[in-house]
Amino acid sequence: MIPTFRRWGAALFLVVLACAPAFADGFEATVTRVFDGDSFLVRPAKGKDIDVRLADIDAPEKQQPYGNDARAALKRLIEGRRVYVDVIETDQYQRKVAHVYRLPDRLDVRRTLVHDGHVWVWRKYARDRQLFALEDAARAAHIGIWALRESERMPPWQFRYLERQRKNGTRSSRDH
Repeated sequence: MIPTFRRWGAALFLVVLACAPAFADGFEATVTRVFDGDSFLVRPAKGKDIDVRLADIDAPEKQQPYGNDARAALKRLIEGRRVYVDVIETDQYQRKVAHVYRLPDRLDVRRTLVHDGHVWVWRKYARDRQLFALEDAARAAHIGIWALRESERMPPWQFRYLERQRKNGTRSSRDH
């Protein structure tokens, strides 16, 4: 009887060990504040507030056309709601870069924002290839940021680069 218990115990331990990485960095929390279209603050049941940044996407900055609309869209989806935060990594600003799912319906927040045209897929870093098709469909349907005139649309990473250049007093190659 003891050898059977040991075998089952060892098998159970291996199953738990195999599943542990999938759950090790995830947690449930309540969204307490939305900063912009891709970052917000959550409060877990225990512990302090945590800054979260949605993985694979980039929202227009507040100073950009559609920046306030992107923030409002994220607020409608999750502000004051429970979410599951599946942490991918911690960025240079100590934010948790994550996939986030609204509870209890498990709505994928990133995919919804892309589908509805509120954000760009950050193709340089995106790991979720389904996001590309969602962005292409939103672009083709001219919804969200894709409804703006082309001259009003600038990827946020390009906007931030140009802002840094401006603040540093340097001119970009576009200015020459």
